Amino acid sequence: MTDRELLELAARAVGAKAYEWLVGPEWELGDAVFVVNFGNGREAWNPLDNDGDALRLAVNLRLTVKIEDHEIEVFNWEGCLVSTGMFGGDDYEAATRCAIVRAAAEIGRNMK
Repeated sequence: MTDRELLELAARAVGAKAYEWLVGPEWELGDAVFVVNFGNGREAWNPLDNDGDALRLAVNLRLTVKIEDHEIEVFNWEGCLVSTGMFGGDDYEAATRCAIVRAAAEIGRNMK
């Protein structure tokens, strides 16, 4: 699944009213910016790259994140949504953000 697909599903899980993927060098956040509207206006949003966005995503979905040596798990009230290992790296922050987004995308995928 692409980053865009993950972000679209995660945005759906937290009730984004609209979202779009804007590409261009003029964006301060890089070559591509994901724009969402949670009802209070449009804003750049990328929980894959931004710790604050990832934390707000986890809080809004009431996710529990468990981090151990070389393993990250994300749970909701139904159980474990994502379990991922840290193979060949030690960037726990990036891996945790990714696990949160993957869990949110799973919730978004299952929404009617």
